Amino acid sequence: MIVCVCNRLNETSCRDAARSGQCRDVACMYRVQGCRPRCGRCVPIMRDILSDATVARLEGLAGFRNVLVHEYAAVDLRRVHAGLDRLDDFDAFIADVDTWLARRPQRRG
Repeated sequence: MIVCVCNRLNETSCRDAARSGQCRDVACMYRVQGCRPRCGRCVPIMRDILSDATVARLEGLAGFRNVLVHEYAAVDLRRVHAGLDRLDDFDAFIADVDTWLARRPQRRG
């Protein structure tokens, strides 16, 4: 499926850019592919793709958390150290939450 007509970007290339771990926002997804947003109609789809990619990156962390917190198994400090190299996954998650919050209607209180 074509995601961005202006730049001729397909869904696969956009998902690959999101999964690369280099991008925390939609503008970066365009830059990684050597282009920039033009008309803007594809930006919401790109946001959804980035969110899907973030979910995929964070999936394995829930099980790892359970091992650490509930001591289901012996904690391998090498795995913990290797996990520290993935802290940018949390940055991607935070960026997705910020995007979601920005799209929500403001509550009047």
